[in-house]
Amino acid sequence: MSPSEILAIADAPSTPSFAFGSKALQDWNDEHCFRGECNQSSRCYVVIHHSHTPGMPSFRVLSIWRYGQVCPITWDVPSQAALAS
Repeated sequence: MSPSEILAIADAPSTPSFAFGSKALQDWNDEHCFRGECNQSSRCYVVIHHSHTPGMPSFRVLSIWRYGQVCPITWDVPSQAALAS
């Protein structure tokens, strides 16, 4: 998937977003996984990794669960500035 495709999906209003470590993300993962394996494929979703270190940027990851996988497929979401350069 190209960086512009990743950004378009991540920025789409219909794409759910969750903060890393949140209860909402845990609930999403629980809905799609059982005993460490995906039992129901998901649509794409974004995980936001907030920086707690001053000066360090937060970042986003686009993810999707696929049946039989033990972890989601992921792509780093590029910033608008990175695509412009």
